[in-house]
Parts: sequence; C-alpha cells; structure tokens
Amino acid sequence: MGFKSLFNRLKTSFCNLSDKKQHFLVCLISSFCVGVMDPFAGFMVAMGLGFGKEFGDSRALGNRWDWNDVLADFAGSVAGTAVSVLFRFLLGLLL
Repeated sequence: MGFKSLFNRLKTSFCNLSDKKQHFLVCLISSFCVGVMDPFAGFMVAMGLGFGKEFGDSRALGNRWDWNDVLADFAGSVAGTAVSVLFRFLLGLLL
C-alpha cells in the first residue's frame, strides 16, 4: 500500500465522521501536537482552529453557528492538552 493510497483511505474515513467528531478530533490532535511544546499554546491553537472551522461551517449555505460544535472543540482541546501534559510528564521521568 502506497502513501497516496493510505492518505486517500484516511481522508475518506475522516470525511465520513460526523461534524462533531471532526471538531473533536482536529482539536485533540492539534492541541496535543502543539501542547507537547507548550500545553497552554496547544489549547489556544486548537480552540482557534475549532472556532475557525465553525465560522467556516456557519458561512456555508443553509448552515448556522452551532455551539455544540464549539463544545466538541473544547472537549477535544482539553483531551489533547491533558494527553500532552501526561506525555511531557512521562518524558520528564525518562530523561
């Protein structure tokens, strides 16, 4: 299986998720990735991405602002930040 095939399968799987799950997952991953360097920054970046996605969603024809999506952003950001703090702690024990 080549990289392009793997990427297409992941993209298809992600696009088949509900909007709330997409919000949660994007915020979880982004808050973890940035949070490994700085947990607060990771949380803020993830929430910024979440608000940006929601703003974009709300501008689409027939859509409106959904606070439940923002709640999913918050939950994903908190979860990703918590995992990044745990990762930093465990890394500190090893080093």
